[in-house]
Amino acid sequence: MKFNIKEKEVFKVHKNKITYPTSNYNAYKTRVPGAKNNQIVKKTYEGLIEALYDFYYVDKIETLTLGQCIMRWISSREANEAVSYLTTVHYRSDYKKYIYGTELDGMDITKITKLQFITFLEMIAGDGKIRKSTFNNIKTVLNGGFSYANMLDGYDCIDTSKIRTADIMKRCYEPNNNDDVFSREDAEKLLKYLESIPQTVYTLAIRLCFCLSVRIGEIRAAKWEKYDEVERLLRLDHSMITKKTQNANRETVCVNYMKKHSDAGKRTLQISNYAASVLDELRKINGDKEFILQSAGLKPISTNQFNEHLKKYCMEAGIEYHSSHKIRFYACSNMYENDVDERTIQYNMGQKEISTTRHYDRRKPKKLDDETVNKVFGFELPANVAERV
Repeated sequence: MKFNIKEKEVFKVHKNKITYPTSNYNAYKTRVPGAKNNQIVKKTYEGLIEALYDFYYVDKIETLTLGQCIMRWISSREANEAVSYLTTVHYRSDYKKYIYGTELDGMDITKITKLQFITFLEMIAGDGKIRKSTFNNIKTVLNGGFSYANMLDGYDCIDTSKIRTADIMKRCYEPNNNDDVFSREDAEKLLKYLESIPQTVYTLAIRLCFCLSVRIGEIRAAKWEKYDEVERLLRLDHSMITKKTQNANRETVCVNYMKKHSDAGKRTLQISNYAASVLDELRKINGDKEFILQSAGLKPISTNQFNEHLKKYCMEAGIEYHSSHKIRFYACSNMYENDVDERTIQYNMGQKEISTTRHYDRRKPKKLDDETVNKVFGFELPANVAERV
């Protein structure tokens, strides 16, 4: 667009006086409500017209609501593969269930105050009506929306990630999940049953998982080329995730990164004699394929099918069913139970933070024997009492 046309367009909307340079002030300036310091100042007339044109016709900032920023943040995380497809599904679900349609959801995100944000979280927490984990998930989605807006030019929002909400979260409840895991007795009973029936990829996959401290996506992506049969070491450095692709809305793909893109997830696990025997049987079935747990097709078994088979076998073995993820809780608790060094447990679990590893420890409290009780809590008995003991 030519300069004189821009000038004509500017003066259709701009009615304030332009001040020309003087001996005391060598610049062009004009009053513009909404601009920085409510004025625009340029060294040349042409520069002033360009700035005014940009202000009125180009650089008008779009008004975004909290809800719009949240959805754009989720889409950006999905596009950048920062999180798995299922995580974005959970993000959208939490947004729709707890945030969508509220007053805060439709507000201009730059107008939301800290007090309004805190009041909203207090309403969400209520009087212990949601779990602490749910509260954290909701706050993650809210933080995402505000962080997205703060990255945009011209937006100035509160930094919700720095707002302390620990006291609010205390109102939420923490379920007792100690019983929601496999016990050692359950594991042994299930494995004995699986050993007694014809072996398939799924029976062997379940048996193998009870020997390893792995995420289901990691063991599905395990490849034969990463297994050192002589040294009995299995290298985990890939993961199976579900994502949108050009070919499908939801497709399972193998990626060369682990959960949360953490390097801690890439690790080499030692293989027990039992696990090695299971791998030997899998080699007979899948030895000519890329993946250790490959199904009849070109890709590994699915998580849903794994859990369906696990549920069926648990029922047939006469034990309570828990999902594949609970096998990981069992593995961690079992390492603690056998006095494995905590840093070694953390490494085997593939976790960056030790607090996360401790979360997976679901050992039940033990009853102390009399000798220990007297040693820890006892003192020397008075002479007159000792004579009667």
